[in-house]
Amino acid sequence: MDAHIVKPRQLTVLLLLIFLALVACGKGKRTYSLSQFDFTLLDLQGERISYSDFQGQVLMVNFWAPWCGPCRRETPDLIGLYDEYKNQGLQILGVAVAFRGEQSVRDFAGQFEVTYPILFGNENLVKAYGGFRGIPTTFLFSRDGELYKKYEGLRPREIFEKDILELL
Repeated sequence: MDAHIVKPRQLTVLLLLIFLALVACGKGKRTYSLSQFDFTLLDLQGERISYSDFQGQVLMVNFWAPWCGPCRRETPDLIGLYDEYKNQGLQILGVAVAFRGEQSVRDFAGQFEVTYPILFGNENLVKAYGGFRGIPTTFLFSRDGELYKKYEGLRPREIFEKDILELL
């Protein structure tokens, strides 16, 4: 047998060991920045808003839908956080996805008296964020635009507030 031929199973084990070594050294850790996720979307008034408009601020991007029960429970907490910390540099953007007509989004925003911008998202945007298994899904970016944390599913206000305060 030729000693220079690597069998598929050996190659798989070798690649796995290299990957684990890179992760252990921190070199396999992938970082994300806001520039990778910058999109221009329409808000409820038809104005174009880009994430890059909020450079230098702590930015929370919350993906939700009007019919989503956990989203409905989370929204009052997001409103409270935004109202309390917006003057210290927090910006929250609510991105509606999987909605059943723009009017359902407008009705939701009116019913909850949402004070932060609501944007109309789309499938391409969800794909760009790597897709997610459910909503609400929230991304928190630091002032320098680095992804600080991703939250999948409903979170209590205290969890968000703790992380926001670390970044403000």
